[in-house]
Amino acid sequence: MSPNCTKDIEGATDELILATADIADAVKDCSTSGNASACSQDILDVVSHISGATAFVTEAVSDCGGTNDKCTHDIAGLAFSLGNATADVSKAVIDCADSTTEAKCILDIAEASKAVAQCIVGVASAVKDCGKNSTTFA
Repeated sequence: MSPNCTKDIEGATDELILATADIADAVKDCSTSGNASACSQDILDVVSHISGATAFVTEAVSDCGGTNDKCTHDIAGLAFSLGNATADVSKAVIDCADSTTEAKCILDIAEASKAVAQCIVGVASAVKDCGKNSTTFA
């Protein structure tokens, strides 16, 4: 795996770990007994970290691309999962800003958490496959 490819995958991983921590904070802060201001900040932080992970994956497309078909497939899947996470967090931003949609807010945060977990699985696959020289899919 090229040094830049490694840096991109590690950077995406770091951003996803930070997003996961912020999602955990959002679950607490966005509940009825939580802090609305902290809830908003938590969600903005998740958006920022997912955006950061997306930037690293975008770089990985060129830095890891052509390594092998499995690697290319993993990076594309990770980009798709990040898109899902972004959509779920976008819903949370809207629903958590409206105090009448707390249940939807919590559901959106749960869906974002699930999407981020899928991203982490995608990163694990990319780490494994982008270091190989194989050119076939499993």
